Amino acid sequence: MLGNIMIISFGSAFMTNALLKNLEKAGFSTTLVEPDVKKIAENRIDTDIYILYASDFIFYSSEVLVYLKDICIEEEKPLCVIGYEKELIEIRSKISENFISKEFSRPFDMQTLVDSLISLSKANEERKKGKHIMLVDDDPTFLKIMQEWLSMKYNITPVRSGM
Repeated sequence: MLGNIMIISFGSAFMTNALLKNLEKAGFSTTLVEPDVKKIAENRIDTDIYILYASDFIFYSSEVLVYLKDICIEEEKPLCVIGYEKELIEIRSKISENFISKEFSRPFDMQTLVDSLISLSKANEERKKGKHIMLVDDDPTFLKIMQEWLSMKYNITPVRSGM
């Protein structure tokens, strides 16, 4: 599996359904969430990439945009936005372009979007793998268990002594 993607969109429409199917076909796990701070917060566990599928809601939901920006910064997660130019301009007024990983102007090519998200997912995994943890414990069994748990996301150096 390539990772977990949260798609934030108002309702289910033809394009969001097509996006969900294509991402799942490519190997992603997806969750469709309405643009509501509480619903995003409830579903954010294990999300690797956030996609904001813009529509008119972005013009009156600035708290959602600010919340999304904050969690992407705090959790170091990529944020992608999809929308018409007018919507992208509104999003950029609330979220600096520095915090937007990818922008897709509508209409967009689905395969280009999926390929971009695959690349973004792989780069995100490499970035996470770049983090290094040194485990120190005198119990070799504990070190082995912890190394197995953490090695999926981090480079691990187990040692038996602080010396």
